[in-house]
Amino acid sequence: MTAQQYIEPPILLSAKETADLVDVDTKPVTIALQSSLQTLHDLNAQITAQLANHCVLHKKDTPPPISITVTILSPLTGKLD
Repeated sequence: MTAQQYIEPPILLSAKETADLVDVDTKPVTIALQSSLQTLHDLNAQITAQLANHCVLHKKDTPPPISITVTILSPLTGKLD
């Protein structure tokens, strides 16, 4: 089994952001809503910034994570599913 590394802070998506990402995933980019494309851009920017920060903090001794997991917050409790 391999060790798992987590980059903090976690990126939590709202229901709207999740719906935006589903919109981008299920439609051709040419007809996706502009707000959906903006959400995807913002998420990519957050991930890139966290990976860059991870690389700066850990230099060459720790490889960056190669897997990203998205967890949706339970709408009523605010707890992770």
